[in-house]
Amino acid sequence: MFRAVRVPFAVVLCVAGILAARIGQAQSENVIVQKNVAVQMRDGVVLRADVLLPAAAGKFPVLVYRTPYGKDRAYSEWTTFAKAAARGYAVVVQDVRGRYESEGEFTPYQNEGRDGYDTIEWAAAQAFVAGLDLVQYRAGFAQTEEFAGAADARGGCGCLEADT
Repeated sequence: MFRAVRVPFAVVLCVAGILAARIGQAQSENVIVQKNVAVQMRDGVVLRADVLLPAAAGKFPVLVYRTPYGKDRAYSEWTTFAKAAARGYAVVVQDVRGRYESEGEFTPYQNEGRDGYDTIEWAAAQAFVAGLDLVQYRAGFAQTEEFAGAADARGGCGCLEADT
């Protein structure tokens, strides 16, 4: 027979916190983060992106995520980016034009196609990218315009859509 053991709730929370910190630390040790990298658009406006890379040297397929909701906020809400980098993907998380760290004026849907295209071209030209192994991952905002830009970039790229 098993015997019930009472464990104070504070002890359970403490152990859970330690385990979560160790998992997060192990994951962050496998990921290199470059903050607020400048990505220049064709009209000279600079958009800012964070780039997450696997810690291992090499070339990687890249996921591009552009958001009007703040790239820093995306980290706190999603663990997808660090998990993808830890599993061998380069991840580019960018604030769209005129939002948060990016320059320019935010006019919804006006620049998404061109800026998405320019960002994909920039990502494809980076030393960490494995050839044309480019995937655009996008959630929520202006998928139509963004995917239209992606279709022409680098002869086309795989697009994954996650509608939030």
